[in-house]
Amino acid sequence: MNADMLPLVLLADFNSYRARTQGHFKLRQTNPFATAPLKATVARVQIFRDLVAWCREHELDPRQWVVGLFRVRQWKHAPKTTPGCLMSTRLIPKIKRLPPSKALNARVMATSEAAQAAAQSDPRRDLLHHVEARKATLAEHGLHASCFASVEETLGFHPRSATCRACPLQGDCAVRLCSVFPFDILGLRQTAAEL
Repeated sequence: MNADMLPLVLLADFNSYRARTQGHFKLRQTNPFATAPLKATVARVQIFRDLVAWCREHELDPRQWVVGLFRVRQWKHAPKTTPGCLMSTRLIPKIKRLPPSKALNARVMATSEAAQAAAQSDPRRDLLHHVEARKATLAEHGLHASCFASVEETLGFHPRSATCRACPLQGDCAVRLCSVFPFDILGLRQTAAEL
């Protein structure tokens, strides 16, 4: 993994684990707006960058350390994102005694599968789940013209899309899509659909 990306990965891990804590669940019931994921601000990314350096200095795996911070609190609440809470030397023996984390293993598997899928997908060719969901939402609200107008967002007509096949504007959309690309985009998508 790229060393520059590790602080962002740790922040994403932190947000994922934070969403699983009892305190977060209770807060979500009373004030759903207070449970948004922590943003990657410059200061927060610097704290996680410092955490990576601190973990290396103490010969710890940073991702195991972050999940360990939640495990020693028994998933009741998230630690504060301050250097004192994230880089506590008194927790080192407790976290080192913990068995391997199933939560971390599941998180690593999910992120690696998502990365592989993203690396292998081509938006010009493949039917992407989030794009299909957007098209379906627009179609549910009768906004076929909005879908047609936002080709950059919806990626235009796709022969494997059930939403596109049911759309009254599918012919116009296919023509518009062909005018945007200098190659046979429909042929590429059709070939991918047949595979």
